[in-house]
Amino acid sequence: MEKTATLIGRILLAHIFLLAGISKIGGYAATQGWMEAMGVSGTLLPFVIALEIGGGLALILGFSG
Repeated sequence: MEKTATLIGRILLAHIFLLAGISKIGGYAATQGWMEAMGVSGTLLPFVIALEIGGGLALILGFSG
């Protein structure tokens, strides 16, 4: 039961990161513009997307830091 609860928790947590990364792909130009307006280089956006999606997948697979 504990393993099942842990898996469900990891999936739900990863869902947040996966949706955020995927939404940034869909609104790439808008997200890049927002980042630049906040003083962050828009060239970092691909790394942000990779981190969110990669981190979400790592959570689902059970990798931890």
